This record gives sequence, C-alpha cells and structure tokens, in this order.
Amino acid sequence: MTFKRTRQPNYSNNKSFNYNYLQQQNKEIQKQNELKIKTLKNKVIGIKSISVDIRNEIRRHNKLLDELDNNFNSANSILDRTVNRISTLISSTTGQHMCWLFLFVFTVLIFIYFYWKINLRK
Repeated sequence: MTFKRTRQPNYSNNKSFNYNYLQQQNKEIQKQNELKIKTLKNKVIGIKSISVDIRNEIRRHNKLLDELDNNFNSANSILDRTVNRISTLISSTTGQHMCWLFLFVFTVLIFIYFYWKINLRK
C-alpha cells in the first residue's frame, strides 16, 4: 500500500501572509484560552460553593454533636447519682426499705390484676 504525498504550498516567500496567518492563529488560541479560563472560573466558583456548603454542614454537625455530648454527660451524672442512692439504700442495715418496696410491688400487682379482670368482663 503506497501513500500519495501531497505537497504543501510554500508560503515562505510571502511574509505578510505568514504574519497574518500567525496573527490569526494567535487570536484563535487566545479565544480558546479565554473560553477555557471562563470554564475553569465557573468550575472554581462551583467548587468554592460546594466547599462552603460542606463547611457549614460540618459546623452544624459539630454543634449537634456537642449538644449530644452535653446531654449524655447530663444523663450519665443523673444515672451515677441514682446508682449511688440505690447502693446506699441496699447497704443500709435496716430492712424497713425492703418492706416498703415489697408493699409497693404487691399493691401494683393487685391493681393490675383487678384492672385486667374488669377489662376482660367488658
């Protein structure tokens, strides 16, 4: 398979043509560069907007996490006080609190029994 060679015209003799041709190429390259710069600028603006949104979202989440941490600390201190009170109650030498506890549980069970019995008749 042979390739036919085409001859390119020789423009070296015509200097004004070369200068105009180069100016035209330069203008075309500048237009392409300006278009690419505008495209790049739009992309940078979009990325900046996204990064600002991400920053705001992170700040909001950090605030929520701080509030959640404070709530857990508060619940933990309440639970610690309750456990301390229960262990004090259990370690006391008198059995009076156990009698009151048994009486309370017995009363609640009686109440539940009668409540179910009344509701089953309906």
